[in-house]
Amino acid sequence: MALTKEQIFAAKFERLKRVAVPEWGGEVWVKAMTVGERDAFEAGNRAVKDTGEDPWRDVKSRLVVATACDESGALLFDESDVLRMRNDLLAAPVDRLADVAMDLAGMTKKDAETLAAELKNGQSAASHSA
Repeated sequence: MALTKEQIFAAKFERLKRVAVPEWGGEVWVKAMTVGERDAFEAGNRAVKDTGEDPWRDVKSRLVVATACDESGALLFDESDVLRMRNDLLAAPVDRLADVAMDLAGMTKKDAETLAAELKNGQSAASHSA
């Protein structure tokens, strides 16, 4: 059955997922990214590269900042927390939350490899969406 535009926009999807974080003594919600949020996240990796820094440094922390939320969907962190995460938090819970965020966003290993190749070759965001 072919879907209509209205059916597509009305479709329900898993927006939030609760993740146990025993290292922190509780749970954190992770929200699924919209197309625009995922594009902004990927563009942020390219923007970091443009500064001359390694675009993969803090990538999991940036992903958690973009997706970790409370049960109403309000984000817990902002960009100013990335450095603090890098220096103060254990890797295992951040990795767990990032893995859930990637799963909810439909990010695959191939997506990461494509983005890595783009960043290495200096391709623009426009070439990514082509």
